[in-house]
Amino acid sequence: MNLANGLWPLTVVPLIALAAYRTRAVDRGGMLCGLCLGALVATGLGWAGIAMLGTMLVLGTLASPRGARNRDWLQVASNGAMAAAAGGAALCGAGWGFVAAAGALSAALSDTVSGELGRRLAANPRLMLVGPVVPAGTDGGMSFQGTLLGLLAAPLVPLAGGGFDPRSLVLLGLAGFCGNLCDSLVGLRIQSRLGRRGNDWTNLVATVCGAIAGLLLLGA
Repeated sequence: MNLANGLWPLTVVPLIALAAYRTRAVDRGGMLCGLCLGALVATGLGWAGIAMLGTMLVLGTLASPRGARNRDWLQVASNGAMAAAAGGAALCGAGWGFVAAAGALSAALSDTVSGELGRRLAANPRLMLVGPVVPAGTDGGMSFQGTLLGLLAAPLVPLAGGGFDPRSLVLLGLAGFCGNLCDSLVGLRIQSRLGRRGNDWTNLVATVCGAIAGLLLLGA
């Protein structure tokens, strides 16, 4: 078993979860879920994992309007479960866990920034960026502004984690952006069939795609 950086990073997780709850980034269920997921990230990936998770949480919250915050446990899980799974794999000795977590959290941040800021900055999104104009918030709707901001935000997660050379940062940013695009594609095709929680499932798909893309692009 590989316990990254000892147990010290684990002591920060309750503070992050409490801060998220007190600032209404998550509700009580979201806080408890975040505690569990954050514990896996911290023990498996150490301070680097905490830095990546914190970057995703802080920047994603800042990008979201107040009405879109106060996320519940399923919303937290949909964005963080893949990174937690990667942390658990790293805890068991899997060398690819760090890359997978970076790709997953990068996708979560890229998707949040694109969706939340794009919805506010662009009046006329198009289906998958090149299709017909659709109302803001339509599943699969993308704007140039939101897409560009999501692309720029994606590398910030691996940058916060450190340990990556410039080429790897670019590739992990692209991996996160690929997860963002997968979210839009799944949203366009099947989200409406998934019921009230359809957006949470598409967010989970985005993070899984980001993790897989990161592993493929870096050959991990």
